[in-house]
Amino acid sequence: MFTGMISCNPGEFSFKGIFIGTLPRRGILLAILLGCLAGTGCVLDWEEEGNALCGNGKLDPGETCDDGLSGAGQGCSSTCQENRGWNCNGEPSVCTTTCGDGIIAGAEQCDQGPGYPASYDGCSSTCQSEYGFVCSGEPSVCEPGI
Repeated sequence: MFTGMISCNPGEFSFKGIFIGTLPRRGILLAILLGCLAGTGCVLDWEEEGNALCGNGKLDPGETCDDGLSGAGQGCSSTCQENRGWNCNGEPSVCTTTCGDGIIAGAEQCDQGPGYPASYDGCSSTCQSEYGFVCSGEPSVCEPGI
């Protein structure tokens, strides 16, 4: 059984209660048929009893992040787990990479890992490839090249 809330156009329609069905999609469909069609926009939020709702922007049990499903490549997976090389905080989660951890993530082009904070060795202190170097691997190894 699923509990949840649907609201369409503030002040026009609101439904809070128990969705009937064994799948979230069935519950949402039923709620939409009960009146959400009268509005032009809907906000849907549901949770299966005993299970977390990934994508609601709140940290539920078992989630290491929840960014409201802002999209791929943002640090928080579609199953609300931090992606490798990212740190996520808050509700909704904001995820950032850590330059210097040896993992290439986000906008990083290279990452040599701990102990390589200086620039001019092929990978800058902001984890960007420097002109005249080619970097590869994790942690990155940079060599002079084109």
